[in-house]
Amino acid sequence: MALKLGRIPNMGRPINHHEIHTTKEFAVAKFLAINAVKPFTPTQAEALMREEVEVVTRQYLEGKIEQFWGRQDGPGGVMILGTSSREEAQSWLEALPLTREGFLTYELIPIGPLSQLNVLLQKTSPATR
Repeated sequence: MALKLGRIPNMGRPINHHEIHTTKEFAVAKFLAINAVKPFTPTQAEALMREEVEVVTRQYLEGKIEQFWGRQDGPGGVMILGTSSREEAQSWLEALPLTREGFLTYELIPIGPLSQLNVLLQKTSPATR
């Protein structure tokens, strides 16, 4: 499925409730990055973790990584990346030592405003806005 970047669908016209759940077009604001971890030895961890922490901290301070969390369902983590460009998000993740060395892989999911909230705005009369 190709991702279409652009304006939020349905703005300025009545909303078809069926369209809300089936549209493929939406505004991408950020990316959610979910990682999977391949096992590594304590020696490998010692060699890479200091650099990993430095790079993640630098990216956080630069605003590239807005949030990062540990997974509670197993090893790994998730990050919210502050870019609307898939290529830029991928380049930031590829700069991480554990990714570069093949210990982390990522699923990138585009996220943006919850456009379904437009339904609520359409139901509000002009006098109450």
